[in-house]
Amino acid sequence: MKFSGGIKNENNETVFTGVKGTIAFIEPESGKQVLSLPFSLPVILPFDTGVIDIKKEYSEQEITPLIALLGLNKTELIKEKSTSSMFIDEKKVKIATLDYTKKNIISIIKEKVK
Repeated sequence: MKFSGGIKNENNETVFTGVKGTIAFIEPESGKQVLSLPFSLPVILPFDTGVIDIKKEYSEQEITPLIALLGLNKTELIKEKSTSSMFIDEKKVKIATLDYTKKNIISIIKEKVK
């Protein structure tokens, strides 16, 4: 499985460092979590997007609930060994946990200049 997404920093003076979290795939009707993916990013600069790229292998048993959630044809997916890129309904995916440290960009620049 390959997942790509992003976190946008819309602040003009704040840098996010040590960004860690989990992406969760959720069954919208029940709110039940089907699968989660941990991620980390070293830094997200002001007005920048931290790109989350996750590639992970799962057993058939582990991935089957996600295949069902996304409405994919399991037989065809196994036969083709891949699917084209797809956008996931925002009701089915969310950032479940997110932790980071905020730093002022001016103080970071001053530290680097010393």
